Amino acid sequence: MSRSVSSRLLGPALLLLSLAFVSVAAPAAQAKPPAGGKCRMDGTGPNCKFWYGKVSFVADGDTFDFDVDGDGSRRLSRIRVTGINAMEHSVYSRDPKRRRGACHALAATARLEQLIRASRWRVRLAAQHASSRTGKRLRRQVSVKIGGRWTDAGAILMAEGHTLWLPNGKEWAWNRQYAALAQQAASQRLRLYNPAACRVGPQQDVPIQVWANWDSDGPDGRDLNDEWIKVKNLSAQPLDLSGWRVRDSFLRKYIFKRGTTVAPGRSIYVHSGRGQDRPEHKYWRLQGTAFENVSHDARATGDGAYLYDPHGDLRASFIYPCIGPCEADPAIGAIKLHVQPKKPESMTLTNVGASPIDLEGYVLKVHQGSVFSHVFNFAAGTIISPGERLTVWAARRATTSRLELSWQKPGYMLRDSGNAVDLRNLNDVLIDCYAWGSGRC
Repeated sequence: MSRSVSSRLLGPALLLLSLAFVSVAAPAAQAKPPAGGKCRMDGTGPNCKFWYGKVSFVADGDTFDFDVDGDGSRRLSRIRVTGINAMEHSVYSRDPKRRRGACHALAATARLEQLIRASRWRVRLAAQHASSRTGKRLRRQVSVKIGGRWTDAGAILMAEGHTLWLPNGKEWAWNRQYAALAQQAASQRLRLYNPAACRVGPQQDVPIQVWANWDSDGPDGRDLNDEWIKVKNLSAQPLDLSGWRVRDSFLRKYIFKRGTTVAPGRSIYVHSGRGQDRPEHKYWRLQGTAFENVSHDARATGDGAYLYDPHGDLRASFIYPCIGPCEADPAIGAIKLHVQPKKPESMTLTNVGASPIDLEGYVLKVHQGSVFSHVFNFAAGTIISPGERLTVWAARRATTSRLELSWQKPGYMLRDSGNAVDLRNLNDVLIDCYAWGSGRC
């Protein structure tokens, strides 16, 4: 299990997060605290309603029992902290020695309990919608008062690497901030993002990359198998995935069967839908889509794909949309996109840079208003050298080559009167866009 966080981390964490606008000074000499205001600590975002009260029991790293002030009763409400997801407990207890759970679960619980204790067990809850729930639990953002300042407890847990990012489309005020904190923690390999925090091995030295294709070609849910997680073995030795698992930001997981291996330089796909398992293609057999789409608006929704080894170590992760340093993609400025919307429809990518560009992990997307109607994924080994042009033909073609690909569409996708096509990576970073007529990038 990971080591519990000592109280010595409280000062540095609060100093860091105050710079990230997660704290706000409490109003001086205020007889009655405000019942509402801007959701975020820096005074921005949508409006929220506030509740004040006392915590009686911390169940785990994202759940606790709360007694609201002023309701004339001692009735407790179970609270689910919005925007975060801690590892799961198997045994819940007030006594930390009796608690049991997955690797990192107990550390997250201890840290949340520590923050609440430092706030003298009194917290402020916030929500855009009072009715927000996850099952029987009320969904709320939680703030603790430390040093006279209300501080976002969820943001601390995210920044310190105790929890996964779990964006919510209804309580979205904190989505973008929490995503940025999660990606920062992942880049620094903090706590649950440390690939050897629980136990060293197996095959600890094998580099692994994970992608998620979260936006399938056509309407969401029409082809679940066009939504997938891809695990790539970047080493020169086989990777044994027996007992490993992949999951999304929620609780959906797929466990690899004994004998599942990935050859050097090869990938294995876990498709969301149903099918006959093959060596490089496995099927999750979900009833619906696993991954949330990027909203491209103030809600800032997204998701993540995570690969765990049998010891509970997170060996590779993929969080989208990218916010922060990962937005500096090497293909930006190096790949130029041109679209021919009239028959025969085609999209041409030209490498105007000085280095070869590997297009694995990149997609072409056709605009349909604020969403995308069609998505084309580039396969592994699709490389454009400097000065080369690669053309993707929309219609089915009898023959293809390294620089002549086919989208395999039966009809037409592009409006002659106006449309737009994006080249993006799977982290949703825009590489280039081409628009014509009434279309807009």
